[in-house]
Amino acid sequence: MNWDAFITDGTTIIGQWLNSRSPAGLLLIGALGVIGIWLTGRWIFPKNHRQTGKQNVSETEATLAGIAERIGRIDAAQANLAALSSQIIGLERTLSDKQARGAFGEARLGDLLRDALPPHAFKEQATLANGRRADALLSMPYPPGPIVIDSKFPLESYRTLIAADDPKSEKSARKSFERDVSKHIADIADRYIVPGETADCALMFVPSEAVFAELHARSSSAVDEGYSRRVFIVSPTTIWALLNTIRAIMKDAQMTESSVTLQAEAQALVADVTAIAQAAETARRRIELAGSDLTNLVRAAKTAERRGRRIHDLDFD
Repeated sequence: MNWDAFITDGTTIIGQWLNSRSPAGLLLIGALGVIGIWLTGRWIFPKNHRQTGKQNVSETEATLAGIAERIGRIDAAQANLAALSSQIIGLERTLSDKQARGAFGEARLGDLLRDALPPHAFKEQATLANGRRADALLSMPYPPGPIVIDSKFPLESYRTLIAADDPKSEKSARKSFERDVSKHIADIADRYIVPGETADCALMFVPSEAVFAELHARSSSAVDEGYSRRVFIVSPTTIWALLNTIRAIMKDAQMTESSVTLQAEAQALVADVTAIAQAAETARRRIELAGSDLTNLVRAAKTAERRGRRIHDLDFD
């Protein structure tokens, strides 16, 4: 075995772990300490004391094996944390970009719609008569009619609010946040509530439960503004319950429409059966009349037959 290469490689790896100051490096320091104490006991203590030390060798080896296993687990956990950190950074970059954030909200909303409703019950990127394009349009029957869902949200002011580190800046950020939300609510009401085409209300989808909770807990003025403008704020949890309710309403409306159609078809069937009964009655009367005529005809034929026989039986001699 090439001990020089082994020692060189081992020294390099140990140096990297120690410089990283990671939990694995700290455990390695402890393991090296245990190994050092064990080697010191073998080199310093005389032979008559080594027999006693040999009793703990197996326990020491087991301990070292456990430390090695834990180091492997820590390394695996660090790899998972690194991957998770990369994903979080990617999500943060997505949410920091307005266009990417809009696409993220639309994708989240689309997933919820496809999970809760049949394909014919909604339409994504629907264009209204006023030229505005809605993120989603629920095909509700009248009343209330189609309902527009907007999935965009002014997240910049919310990020400023949660980053505020003193009461004064928090108060200013909250006013800005509520002002931006109120403006967005007004835009939704003006763009997506179209009399005669859509319902008299719309939904503002917030893809974050934290933002939704912040609005209802500490920014009730923005929520009240939504109520007054008939724009209702929903989160992934609340819209899921709403969509399931809408699905039940659509199913009930479909059953009602089907029952109306069935009732109309039943009435038509009754009319057809009545016409058939009348035609059968007319045919019966005609058949009875024809039977009476046949009876009279047979009677007349028999009478003529008897007369003919009497004439035949006359004796003219």
